[in-house]
Amino acid sequence: MVQKLEINIPNELIKEIEVYAKSEGITLNEFLFWALGEKVGKLRERRGVKNLIRVNPNQPPEKPIVDKTQPPSSVQKRLLKAEEVAKFLRLSKSGAYHLMRTGVIPVVRIGKAVRVREEDIENFVLNSKV
Repeated sequence: MVQKLEINIPNELIKEIEVYAKSEGITLNEFLFWALGEKVGKLRERRGVKNLIRVNPNQPPEKPIVDKTQPPSSVQKRLLKAEEVAKFLRLSKSGAYHLMRTGVIPVVRIGKAVRVREEDIENFVLNSKV
């Protein structure tokens, strides 16, 4: 049985969240599912994916979602698919999935989709030993 949950979110906040989600290359629904975290996180752990990034709803964000006084940055970090990770690292797709599955590269799960933050790939490359 699927439980339904109704949440009232002010329209202004929804618009800000939509702008943020769009800048990350995801839909509003994907962002909301990602942000719910804890209960979904338990299901994710059962799937065997390590180093998931979860949002704690009681913790204030590190920076505001949208700063209306500043124009959007042209250099925005994004979430990468496994194929993009493989291409960036010059690996096979299965090699990229292995690094993601074993937790060598942290992943973000949005619903069923598995993504990697661009900055996590950069950190992996910078911290890798040759």
